[in-house]
Amino acid sequence: MKIKISITIFILLILLFAYLLWPLKSSEFAIEFNEDALNQKKSFLNEIPDSINKNRPNILLITADDLGVADVSLYKEGTIETPNIEKLGSEGVVFENAYVTSPICSPS
Repeated sequence: MKIKISITIFILLILLFAYLLWPLKSSEFAIEFNEDALNQKKSFLNEIPDSINKNRPNILLITADDLGVADVSLYKEGTIETPNIEKLGSEGVVFENAYVTSPICSPS
């Protein structure tokens, strides 16, 4: 008797999850595109402002999760060859020291 109840509950749970994951088809959820707004966006993005300063520096900040000094070849200890990062580093500024206010290690 307990097995029948367990199987029934299991089947009901599977059906409930299947119902909840089934995609809804309704005109209520239809995406309508506004052509005027799209055209305004395209014209705005294609404009080149006159106030661009040609002397501003180019700044590229590369961040990565769990990337150590021994992971890239820029610091001469890397196990992975990264020639493009080496080229960027040779033409610019690289960090040699990094500090953190609260070191927290946890599995990711």
